[in-house]
Amino acid sequence: ATGARHCALDRCEIGHTGNYGLWFRAGCRDNRVVHTEIVDLGAGGVRIGEGGNPASDNEAALRNVVDNCFIHDCGRIFRGAVGVWIGRSSYNTLSHNEICDVRYTGISVGWSWGYDPSSANHNIIEYNNVHDTAKGQLSDTGAIYTLGVSPGTVIQNNIFHDVMSNPNVSGGFGIYFDEGSTDILAQNNLVYNTYSGGFHQHYG
Repeated sequence: ATGARHCALDRCEIGHTGNYGLWFRAGCRDNRVVHTEIVDLGAGGVRIGEGGNPASDNEAALRNVVDNCFIHDCGRIFRGAVGVWIGRSSYNTLSHNEICDVRYTGISVGWSWGYDPSSANHNIIEYNNVHDTAKGQLSDTGAIYTLGVSPGTVIQNNIFHDVMSNPNVSGGFGIYFDEGSTDILAQNNLVYNTYSGGFHQHYG
């Protein structure tokens, strides 16, 4: 979707795709995906926003919600894909979802390396169960992975477990604050059974 506003997918199934199941691209605002199963995907489950800052305020993706969804069996073709990817997008909520059986990272938020200005902020990640990620295939990964300066972003009340990165390459963590991750609050999360550790802060 591009420029979609106030749309809802409720009690749907998206499955057997060659790429991502769903992408809210530039200008998508106030959309909801609820009680939906997203399964058997060539890439990831849900993608919100773009990889770069929006060209204008009107093209910013904002205030989208993914709630009470079951997102699983991702990355069958593109293994580096993510269960739910939030790029340069703000004020989104990802809550009460189960995300599992992903070949790389369960959730990614931010997508701005280092301390460069970013249009990703105030994203809420809460009450999710993210597990069985990396699956011994890829590395430098986490159940949740963040990048860049992201004021107001909160990661709370989640369960992150069974992150099994490739043992011959590099790490797999529960919560992974990668390059420049700053002004993000992580609280009251349960993390267990990870290859490298529960939490990793690269710099930030």
